[in-house]
Amino acid sequence: MSAKEPIAAGASIAFLGLGTMGLGMAATLVRSGFDVKGYDPSEAAREIFHAETGKAAALSAEQAMRDAEAVVCMLPDGKFVREALLGGATPAVAALNPGGVVVDCSSCAPTDTQALAPDLAAKGYGLVDCPVSGGVAGTKAGTLTLMAGGEATHVERVRPLLESMGSVIHHTGPVGSGHAMKTLVNFIGTSQMMLDFQAMLIGERFGLKPETMVEILDRSYAKNLSTEIVLRQQILSGAFHHNFSLALAAKDARIAAEPARAVGFGADTPDHFASLLEDALKTMGNEDLTYSYKYFDTLWERDNGEEA
Repeated sequence: MSAKEPIAAGASIAFLGLGTMGLGMAATLVRSGFDVKGYDPSEAAREIFHAETGKAAALSAEQAMRDAEAVVCMLPDGKFVREALLGGATPAVAALNPGGVVVDCSSCAPTDTQALAPDLAAKGYGLVDCPVSGGVAGTKAGTLTLMAGGEATHVERVRPLLESMGSVIHHTGPVGSGHAMKTLVNFIGTSQMMLDFQAMLIGERFGLKPETMVEILDRSYAKNLSTEIVLRQQILSGAFHHNFSLALAAKDARIAAEPARAVGFGADTPDHFASLLEDALKTMGNEDLTYSYKYFDTLWERDNGEEA
């Protein structure tokens, strides 16, 4: 296949990272007709991929990328991406076909992505940073929103691949811009959820009924995704299972603070939310993100020697 031709159904695609999100995305690519070779260091994840798709997983990143036209990464952060592709004496990415494209769907610091691009280019590979939004359900349905940063020629080459995973695709600009956009999405979404949790706790101490607060928040200027799909379903129900860990939320918050510092943003808001999530993680352990509600419930000031 020419390095200029679109990478369409039937092409060999490597997929690194078969966790909750990656598994759904990889399986969707298989259903769309791509020849997907998935890899994850977890044997359990490889077995689930096999069970879901009927395709045996690769036993190494190099094996997954061997003779592939592109590799999709869904890994914890940019350092994991760099190590998976370029780590070791013989970088695994060298197994990609000449002119191959790396599609990094992980949530990474945009500065890490900008540093990775020239290193891949020196080996003849393009990079499209393409983080996603839409949750696990979106991975399975192929309805994710994708934020693609990179050279237009690289984005267009992998567009058939992106269209199989998502229903909304935005070319956000140069390399790193997709990850920058995702950090802002995470910053707004998670901080809004934490504000909702704190408002609920304050209101309840004031004598307001939680059910009444949720109803009003969801039908007012304060309406947001948290009031729609978290407060009733996870907090009022007592489920506390939003299927996203405090460790991942804290990691994303730290990443969101990095570009703010990189461009000289003077306010401490991104760092403040990162600090809150890190404190919640230390206090509650690596529970579901919604356990931050329980963490906030420990922050009452003492009144007359007793917890208020």
